[in-house]
Amino acid sequence: MNANAGIVLFRLSMGSLMVLHGLSKFAGGTGTLQYVGGMPPFAPANPHLQLALGILAAAFEVIGGLGVITGVKFRWACTMLILVLLGATSYHMTQVKDFSSLMMNTWSLELIFVFASFLLIGPGECCCGKKEATK
Repeated sequence: MNANAGIVLFRLSMGSLMVLHGLSKFAGGTGTLQYVGGMPPFAPANPHLQLALGILAAAFEVIGGLGVITGVKFRWACTMLILVLLGATSYHMTQVKDFSSLMMNTWSLELIFVFASFLLIGPGECCCGKKEATK
């Protein structure tokens, strides 16, 4: 087996999941987007700013997910997804009451480590567009 095949499989699966998360937020309409934008503890009280933050989060998920899938602007895409996931983690950690709820609310933190690892690994050999330099 080839390590690049594993990277491609991981990119396709994780990128697709993030695109679907973003599209589902858009499909939910303005109510869903405003709710998402108002979830983090640092979210503004203004409903228009919450809507804007929700749109930004959903757009980052779609654009970042597509970047991960294609390998185009791969590190920027990973950074966008990490930023969204930091907001999600800030909300989910407020929901932790005991060990069981901790296990139910760490998925966003786990994904931060996935995309941070992608930042270090890079897109692999198989990607669309110009290959990014591995540092």
